[in-house]
Amino acid sequence: MNQSLPCLPGYNFRDFTKTHFGLPRTLIYSKGVPVPQPIFSATTKRALELLDAQNKVLDTEKAAELTYGPKRSPKREIQLPRHLAMDKKVLRFSGYFREEIFDWSRENYRIRPVKVLYYLQDDTMEVIEPKTANSGLLQGTLFKRHAFPHPNGKGRKYLWKDLNLRKDIMVYGINIRLTDCDQWTREYLIDAGLELNEPEPIPPDPHQQQKLTMGPRKEMRPRSLEDEKLHKFLTNDRKVLRFYGIWQDILSEPPEMRRVILQYYLADDTLEVLEDHARNCGRIPFKVLVRKQKIAVDANELPDSFPKSYLEVKEDDMTWFKPQDLRTGKDVVILGKKIFLYDCDEFTRHYYKAHFGIEDMESIGVAEKPKPAVSR
Repeated sequence: MNQSLPCLPGYNFRDFTKTHFGLPRTLIYSKGVPVPQPIFSATTKRALELLDAQNKVLDTEKAAELTYGPKRSPKREIQLPRHLAMDKKVLRFSGYFREEIFDWSRENYRIRPVKVLYYLQDDTMEVIEPKTANSGLLQGTLFKRHAFPHPNGKGRKYLWKDLNLRKDIMVYGINIRLTDCDQWTREYLIDAGLELNEPEPIPPDPHQQQKLTMGPRKEMRPRSLEDEKLHKFLTNDRKVLRFYGIWQDILSEPPEMRRVILQYYLADDTLEVLEDHARNCGRIPFKVLVRKQKIAVDANELPDSFPKSYLEVKEDDMTWFKPQDLRTGKDVVILGKKIFLYDCDEFTRHYYKAHFGIEDMESIGVAEKPKPAVSR
């Protein structure tokens, strides 16, 4: 039972000898900043003194281990799975194989260069033959990407260790000779510990060498009209003069200016007109305004002596469009559509400069009228 007196007036006794009535500080300054001052009891102070004495006896590393626990082991490097670590890493070899020819006396064999690709991701291979224009051979991907079986082992497949320069690999009965590789493949194989052989050149194809030494053939007879057309087609195939123009569509309501592309094909002297649609213009996505055909300069301009009433107009009686009739800064009429040509591409400029000596095929700036504001 608590025997102390109640805290009431007349029941407590004051120490009349006390002269200092200050309060203890609750804040101390650390680096110029006031921080709370911890108030320890006698037991807590004694425990802190023992802890300081213990830290002085122990070394710093041991004291830190006792205070914060044992050290953590260093983090292990994350090892990616093989299909991610080797993704898009390909060994690229150059080589060739020899194809025997039995049905032609002028050619006994062919040398066909190929590219051999080895994918480190899944140990698959692919053989590709570069395409040659007008070769008459089935070129491209000869063997699709898959694991190539090794001829010396049942169930065994080709690995990257089996590939080396100046070495033959047998792929489904075709003997492919590896002659060279790219720089990344060379560094990878050397780092992997493979002794890489020196590269060797691909032997020349005897038939191609014979064609180079024969020279051009002499013409034994004059060219006919069909030969002239064939020669023109072979010479000018895929050569197109491209002009940019503006066509005023007066039939639309209201009349508007449309940008068009006029293309002249040098192989057969035909023309076509395509609409140059702007993005999100809202028009039907069919750009052909005039299909590819031979177009007369003006079918209505015939001599007065021509009997129009009972004779049809033949091709010999009409003047067809030629490259000389097309120039920038000039109006042309194509099937009743008047088109102003204001620009052309670089190939067209070079063609006119080389064949006609025209150097003033400059671009003409064309400004469009501002569209009327739409009331909302």
